Amino acid sequence: MDSNSIENGRQQVVLRREFEISYQRNTHFSPMDFHSHDFYEFYLFLDGGVTYYVEDQIYDLMPGDMLIIPPGRMHRPAVREGGVYERIVFEVDSDYLRAVEQTPGEILPCLHAFYRQNGYRITLAGKDLVFYTELFKRMAASPDNRGFQKSLANVFIQSLPPQLSSPGKEPETRTDLIPGIIRYLNAHFREPLTLDDLCSRFFVSKYHLLRQFKNYTSSTIHDYILAKRIVYARQLIRKGFSASDACAQCGFSDYSNFYRVFIAKTGMTPAQFKARCNESHT
Repeated sequence: MDSNSIENGRQQVVLRREFEISYQRNTHFSPMDFHSHDFYEFYLFLDGGVTYYVEDQIYDLMPGDMLIIPPGRMHRPAVREGGVYERIVFEVDSDYLRAVEQTPGEILPCLHAFYRQNGYRITLAGKDLVFYTELFKRMAASPDNRGFQKSLANVFIQSLPPQLSSPGKEPETRTDLIPGIIRYLNAHFREPLTLDDLCSRFFVSKYHLLRQFKNYTSSTIHDYILAKRIVYARQLIRKGFSASDACAQCGFSDYSNFYRVFIAKTGMTPAQFKARCNESHT
């Protein structure tokens, strides 16, 4: 299982197991840039003051909120200073989800339908909140007992919160400037994009656009586009595409630039990444 961690602004790709669970409670939290993962993340918020950004969606979290973030989606928490920040994060590989689902081919289509209809958040309350919180905490408290962790992980996957299979309203489309620009970048990141084109399309000055985008994402527009392209390139390489084909399909004009950015974002060359992907499936 591959994951990204952030170290001095660089995304590090780390080989991981089928799933990981962590319970974290902090009184100090360093600002985090927009980033993405190659796995599904179930993020259960327990306490604190947090605004969470997932692509063009914004969530002011309340205790009991669970975010379900799929692979490749850019996201980041903005934690307000003071008090505690408490959450449990369950990260799981899509292959593992398929391996333990009770009805073959059920879970991933269900999750994708939920994203389209509801966004990324569900709110747990009452018995559901107690059940999933206790399940996650027991899993996180048993790092040396992988068999016990796996049994609890399977319980969670096979009894996902009922909201995930319930129809819901279409999420409200935000008309804010930056969410609109993020939606545009997500749809066109493989194409040539310039700051002048964005300013003309969204009727905004360069200064205002750059400042607002930085405030929203803690990233520059240029770096956001590069991050999206590398996420897509990793997906292609994992599917068996060559590095040169991935370069051509994810929007880079030349291979040397793609090679340099790939190393900067992942900490390894495309060939090393492909070799590790092959190792993880043997």
